Amino acid sequence: MRIRLVMFVLIGLSLMPFLVNQILLAQKNMRSAVDVAEDSLQLSLGRAEDMFADAQTELENLSSTVALIDSLRYVSPEQCGQTLSEIANAYSSVEAIALLTPQGTAYCASEPRAFGVSFAERQYFTDSLPSKGIVWGDLQVSKVTGRVIVASARAVRHAGEVSFVVLVLLDVAALKDQTFEQFQLHVAQAALVNGKGDILDRIAFDDGVAPFDAATRERLRSAGTGILKPETRDAASTLIGVMKLPMADGRIVFSAPIGQIYAEARREMIAAIVLTCLETLVIAVFLLAALELLILRGLRRIAQFAGRITAGNHNQRVIVRSPLPEFAVLSSALNMMIDTLEKASFTDALTGLANRRSLEVHFGRCDERLGKTGVGFSIAMIDIDHFKLFNDRFGHATGDAVLRMVGETLRGSISSEGEVAARYGGEEFTLILSGTSRENVTERLEMLRRAVEDLDILHPDSPHDKLTVSIGFATAQPGGAAQETLERADLALYAAKAAGRNRVESEARPQPSVQDLPWPEGSVAAVAS
Repeated sequence: MRIRLVMFVLIGLSLMPFLVNQILLAQKNMRSAVDVAEDSLQLSLGRAEDMFADAQTELENLSSTVALIDSLRYVSPEQCGQTLSEIANAYSSVEAIALLTPQGTAYCASEPRAFGVSFAERQYFTDSLPSKGIVWGDLQVSKVTGRVIVASARAVRHAGEVSFVVLVLLDVAALKDQTFEQFQLHVAQAALVNGKGDILDRIAFDDGVAPFDAATRERLRSAGTGILKPETRDAASTLIGVMKLPMADGRIVFSAPIGQIYAEARREMIAAIVLTCLETLVIAVFLLAALELLILRGLRRIAQFAGRITAGNHNQRVIVRSPLPEFAVLSSALNMMIDTLEKASFTDALTGLANRRSLEVHFGRCDERLGKTGVGFSIAMIDIDHFKLFNDRFGHATGDAVLRMVGETLRGSISSEGEVAARYGGEEFTLILSGTSRENVTERLEMLRRAVEDLDILHPDSPHDKLTVSIGFATAQPGGAAQETLERADLALYAAKAAGRNRVESEARPQPSVQDLPWPEGSVAAVAS
């Protein structure tokens, strides 16, 4: 599980640069799209501003032209109004033309409804009286038509006195509609806002668009021609384009929604994250499958095998089937190590003979064979005579060399495959022989005894002046067991020692009493006797 988790983490980290690159690319595309929208809006605002500047110049020229028509003062209001109407109709941006008395009353106008209307309270009128040029007013709603206009006033003087004031009204609402044609970017709404921040006219092109709020209107009061960027980046984000009228303090305001740009960027980021996760999953599944096939399955088998070995089960061997040849080499090496360990665990390290553990395994096999087939066996116990005295005189190193020589002699005495030569412990050895005839076994053991004696190893502390062995043996009885046979052979060995050592004794011969056996001083048997 940890390997799989680490694999997922590593794959995720390896794909992290791709994910970061995709997110950065989405952000770059978002900024690029926003920049394009801003540039388009800025270009449209510039064109609209130029259009209003042209309209301002055109109306100022028109005002100057009307001021030069002196005959208008001497005709009837009807004839004057008709002339002004013809002039106004020639200009699409003109809402109306009127001549005002010095007191601010319209006595002649292109719009009949303006006749007799007083404009004396308008700031542009009062400012025009002392002025020698044209005075423009703020955005306002026309008294006569109800449309949003910007008024221009020029005082005409004769002999230093104001004879009349030329009033030309710019139809801002009509020009506003023309500005829409300048926009390539989608506009959600547009509004005409005076210098105080009041919305005089508004048109919504999208359903459900909320009017400009108070905070936005407050920002508009000090804004020139340009763009107010959104404070947040979400689906409701909007660019606000502001075009300040060149002749007045009013503004035309446009809102262009760019929330879809941020939404698209967010979708691209989410898609990049999802794609990276899917790629991580697919690559992880593929790599884990390959890892499972090539490595993990073999490692699990080896781990299970190691667990069985640790538990003491040395009977099994590991076979790992993998496309990687290294596993075959590893499994072969492990099996060889277990074989070596198994052999070492059943072999006496000093003599190379079977050890006590191996002997017990062979005892079990002998019992099984005796029970199933009735094939008997004999067990012989061999003890080196006075070996402690030999060790004390010559040292343990020489004693170990003698043990190896005796062990090699015992190994040479066994003939069939089922026979075993083992070191029982210390200077004691055990033979498992296939024969059950007392005469044949005795003959073979006598040959072994003489073979040890013929080694001619000096032993000054032995009555025989050389190294000798005492041997006792017993034959397995039907229904008996190897352990019981070993005990009888051990008794025969003690009989051989009691009879003077350097001899072979069988359990079939008369045995000395327990009291007569040479038990070690202080043993339970010696105390009992």
